[in-house]
Amino acid sequence: MDPGERASCIAAAMALSIEDAALLYERAGLPRTLRTIQRYCAKSHLDSHRVETAYGDKHLITPASVMKHIAYIEEVRQATATAARRLQLPAKMLGHLRRPLRPRSPAAARDLGNSESGE
Repeated sequence: MDPGERASCIAAAMALSIEDAALLYERAGLPRTLRTIQRYCAKSHLDSHRVETAYGDKHLITPASVMKHIAYIEEVRQATATAARRLQLPAKMLGHLRRPLRPRSPAAARDLGNSESGE
């Protein structure tokens, strides 16, 4: 076996299939479909290369890129959760938004009543 073939065999042995990558996402609590992982490969979110096999094309993905992507997703989730908590207003301040709007005058009530009845 020449050095080039040996290097490609080593790389293939260290690479993950899409199914293997899906298991890593699932174990991290971030389940992904096989199609989603294919899209990650196509958009270069994961380091991979496509290999033709007798049964069709197969993506070989580096484990490090999957772990890096999982860490990125978790980081973004934490950042967005923190930002959402900061933006939440106290319930007391939101109370007026939950009440139905009331007309301010009897004339406005009559106008509102007429528009609802279709007259």
